[in-house]
Amino acid sequence: MQPEHVDEDEADDGAEGEEQDEADDPAGRHGGDREDVARVRTSDLLLCEPSVTARVVILMGVAGAGKTTVGRALADALGWAFEDADAFHDAASLAKMERGNGLTDADRAPWLARLGVLVRQRAEAGPPTVLACSALKADYRDALGADLPDVALVWLDVPRDVLVARLGARLGHVAGPDLLPSQLATLEPPIGALRLDGTRPVAELVETVRLSLG
Repeated sequence: MQPEHVDEDEADDGAEGEEQDEADDPAGRHGGDREDVARVRTSDLLLCEPSVTARVVILMGVAGAGKTTVGRALADALGWAFEDADAFHDAASLAKMERGNGLTDADRAPWLARLGVLVRQRAEAGPPTVLACSALKADYRDALGADLPDVALVWLDVPRDVLVARLGARLGHVAGPDLLPSQLATLEPPIGALRLDGTRPVAELVETVRLSLG
């Protein structure tokens, strides 16, 4: 299987400012067809996903998915290092997001390049690392090295209404509810990722990923 303090990254805007209405997503969900990729819980993980050996786990998802919370807990449980992709943004990008503006691909390119170097270094020489990063597009994931054999990709998939509630409750956070429509419009569901129900308890999610790593 190959399967963001500031959440950025969580301010991706590859849709060039286009917004997606709730009416465009009548089921209140994002991320494509629900039938083609089953959501995974600990109890049925071994029936759905083969075990893999990885030295880097990339936790991806839109703003509010819980990447940093789950990522820190997972790193603690594994005894691995934790990295937040937001920490790799330059000052100009952070200022742009603080104004409520999403980043363009040109803004994001050097950030992805820095993260790609990090992922490859950690995969080859360690230390084993959990990286929280939105990684919404396939091209972004390619730049990160998500397809490398020692890298596992985990998608925290969360319903729109839960995302809105989470983002609305966060104070002083760069990724607010206004950024969510562009995030959802930008998201390209990954192929080969471990797709988890991000509304499940953190401990359950951590254990599921632990089992997937073998």
